[in-house]
Amino acid sequence: MTWNRYCRGKFVPALIFITADILAAYLLFGLRINRQVSMLLLGVMIGSQVLAVCFDYWKKKRFYDSVFRKLEKLDQKYLLPELLEDPVFGEGEVLTEVLYETDRAMHEYLRQYRDEMKELQDYMELWVHEIKLPIASLVLMLHNDNLLSGEKVKAQVKRIECAVEQILYYTRGQNTEKDYLIKTYSLEQIIGRVLQSEKEAILGQQIHLKLEGLKCRVQTDSKWMEFIVRQILNNSLKYLKGKEDEICITGREEEDCTILSLWDNGIGIEESELSRVFEKSFTGENGRRVQSSTGMGLYLCKKLCGKLGHDILIHSVKNSYTEVEIRFWKHEFYQVLEDDGKLTKL
Repeated sequence: MTWNRYCRGKFVPALIFITADILAAYLLFGLRINRQVSMLLLGVMIGSQVLAVCFDYWKKKRFYDSVFRKLEKLDQKYLLPELLEDPVFGEGEVLTEVLYETDRAMHEYLRQYRDEMKELQDYMELWVHEIKLPIASLVLMLHNDNLLSGEKVKAQVKRIECAVEQILYYTRGQNTEKDYLIKTYSLEQIIGRVLQSEKEAILGQQIHLKLEGLKCRVQTDSKWMEFIVRQILNNSLKYLKGKEDEICITGREEEDCTILSLWDNGIGIEESELSRVFEKSFTGENGRRVQSSTGMGLYLCKKLCGKLGHDILIHSVKNSYTEVEIRFWKHEFYQVLEDDGKLTKL
């Protein structure tokens, strides 16, 4: 820290010191106090001011020079706050606190970024394993004409489509705000498009499908919500018993929310596993019986519902039923601009 840099911004304090010295001299000599005493008092006053300025300059120079020396030696500049000495003046304390807070915020951001990258890596490994199975099945079918059939090929292609869709929404889900288009939709619109895409699977398994109360209107993003509902519906189709299968999709209005319920009479979930079904990569006892289970479907549903401002709950009794509820809250989680469909969180 140079003297010129230190003196910048010191004009007002210097002017106050000079004014005080002039006033003191005027009073001392105006009151006709002994000339030698007056000169001594005035000298002590000016000398004290000079010493105070020099000491202030010295301690600040010592601190800032130490900061710049350490900064110059560091390859990873963000580690600087951890190496700083405790300053002995107010400005230095403020600067240190600001640097510590900045450093803490940056470390938190880096930790979150590393976690996201680790999560993405883990999912990619799962996805690669998942996509290899149907591809291997198709290759086997092509090498063995006896195994080749339209239905079997369609089933494997469907598995590939589901896996590709999952990873697409997973990667987009890292920064969903840029992809949202929030508007008001009826549940009938959303469910209708999902059922159309899963028509062959539903007809092929001869499922009794029951729809009720889907005229309810909700605020959401239809594309993301269709993906969520499709994941839940695929789970229902995957874990049915194969006898007198039934799926009920209903909507109902509550005082503070609209509830979309997807119910099936499938194999259900163990009570001990219910609290973990939304965890990443958790498959449970049922998932271990099904090769195509990755444990990512419900995890993505939970994550995306949270980003949309909705809640998702699950109820189940082993060998009886499973019900998944999506709750669309009526409070103003976001402001919907119907003209351009942009999302503004409140």
